[in-house]
Amino acid sequence: MLFLSQWFYLLSLSIWVGSIFFFSFITTPTVFQELPKEIASQFLAALFPRYYLVGYIAGSILLISTFAESILSRQFPWVRIILILLMLGSSIYAGTVLRPKIHDLKIQMKTVEEDSEPGIRFKKQFDSLHRQSVIFNLLVLVGGLFLIGIVAIRLKS
Repeated sequence: MLFLSQWFYLLSLSIWVGSIFFFSFITTPTVFQELPKEIASQFLAALFPRYYLVGYIAGSILLISTFAESILSRQFPWVRIILILLMLGSSIYAGTVLRPKIHDLKIQMKTVEEDSEPGIRFKKQFDSLHRQSVIFNLLVLVGGLFLIGIVAIRLKS
């Protein structure tokens, strides 16, 4: 049973970190490079709910498998659990709070002239929310890489 919880842990961690890496460093730049900006933006907006869903599912499995492992091994890995909770919370916040706000702002931005006072205000709000989203996603990625480091240390010993 311990093997199974560790297997789910590694599977969910690798899927989560891999999806963040692939989406952030491969998919997004390629889409903006190959498609007109408006189409690229619409395409990525359609992918975002699925992208975050992968994080919610993988993060939940990661947390559950960590709890299962801690019960089976009779050790409570506080650092990993706190880190996973922070990662999952960051992902949920970015996906359920920031993403809808960014989407709504993009719609509002289409209704006004770019150089108008409302257009400039919407763009500033968009940039701020987008920056926050990038930071939360980066925190999840760094947290995942840290967890991979913990696995590597555990395998060494």
